[in-house]
Amino acid sequence: MLSNKYEYLFAVYFTDHKTNEPQAITTYQQKIAEAILNKQHKRIVITASTRAGKSYIVALISILFAIQNPNSKIYIIAPTYDQSKIIMNYIAEHLADTPYVSEQIDLDRSISLESIRKEVSKRKITFKNKSTIEIKSAEGRGERLWGFGGDLIIVDESELISDEVFDLKIMRMLGDNPQSILVEIGNPVNKNHFYKHFQNPEFYSLKISWQACVNEGRLTQQFIDEQRANLSDIEFKILYDAEFAEDEQDALFKYSFVQNAREKVFDGEFEYVLGVDIARFGVDKSVATVLKKFTKIGGYQVVDIIDWSNENTMLSTGRIIDIIERYKPKRINIDETGLGGGVVDRLKEQGFQVQGIQAGASAKEAGRFLNIKAEMYWHLRDLLEKGLLGFGGDKTLNLGVLVSQMLKFKFKFGSNGKIQIEDNQTKSPDFADSLALACYEGKIEDEFYQCVQGIY
Repeated sequence: MLSNKYEYLFAVYFTDHKTNEPQAITTYQQKIAEAILNKQHKRIVITASTRAGKSYIVALISILFAIQNPNSKIYIIAPTYDQSKIIMNYIAEHLADTPYVSEQIDLDRSISLESIRKEVSKRKITFKNKSTIEIKSAEGRGERLWGFGGDLIIVDESELISDEVFDLKIMRMLGDNPQSILVEIGNPVNKNHFYKHFQNPEFYSLKISWQACVNEGRLTQQFIDEQRANLSDIEFKILYDAEFAEDEQDALFKYSFVQNAREKVFDGEFEYVLGVDIARFGVDKSVATVLKKFTKIGGYQVVDIIDWSNENTMLSTGRIIDIIERYKPKRINIDETGLGGGVVDRLKEQGFQVQGIQAGASAKEAGRFLNIKAEMYWHLRDLLEKGLLGFGGDKTLNLGVLVSQMLKFKFKFGSNGKIQIEDNQTKSPDFADSLALACYEGKIEDEFYQCVQGIY
């Protein structure tokens, strides 16, 4: 038997497409629904464990809010248009679950269900009671948000929107109706407006940790244990404890800078560069990272990450040649420590001008850095802090291992005052090493590594 009206409401109106059963909701999803639909709070901020289903439940709540409140305007806002479509796609999937919902949509009922979903999955849904659900983007300086006001404003991934856009554009959207409701959803990453609102007693703050997800059956303890073993402490605290975490003072890379790089995309003239870390032991991977180097701004964008295991020097050389012929990079940096030395020698024998990098060798700025490894990684840190490194927003790239490795690096100043790097990894940080190699401009900085005529 359903224990309260919200359980009943969702079960009657919606279907769980995975089970084909009436939609069930968790205890914490009931709290979100009650806060919004019962209009208990006008300002709501939610931080939740990954895979808690917060975006999904907010999508269903949006439909119910539109049906229950005639003439209401509901806006779904995210940092980009593609991100705002995530919630809208959930909405589109459930508009035909039951007649209680489908009969409320202001569309030609003779067209197919698939046509209905395609139509409403664009930008705007109109209900027969004159309510609307519309998606907006907060890209750039938020120009697309001017002139709009709403009764329910849902801001997904709020932490990735700048304070300027949020304060000057989004907050103004609440002015048309003194009873308007603001709902912010996000990860506890940046200590900007999202953090301030979460701490503000005038906001209803809801934190959904991994423990709640395990108790409700959305996650398993085994999965949590695997994630804890694979992620850095700060990643786990943010992604699964759903808590704002302080970057450790000796952390080489700040979490917020790494996360910001995930969505950063550059434009303009570029040339390709390549960094390759060769596996030293059987459990390690060889990793090649291809970047676009944007010549005017000096920024880099990750284009491709290729990894392979358990291959000898000749096979690894062949793989690298394939990558070179595909991208024609102007700079090729390869770790020549251990087995990498044989790869570098073989590539040079075949006419490729590559630069072998030994991490323990003297840095170009020897008075500042203990070795090339420290110089190389400090340069990578500078690029991130200056916003000059982007992971391209390319969802096909497997960036999880790379980010996890990066966040485990620490630095310190030795007794001689030189910067030293500690990677604190149980295995070789091969993905991070490959990225740092690709970005490194040291040793013979003034020379482009043009391949000999006839190779390209």
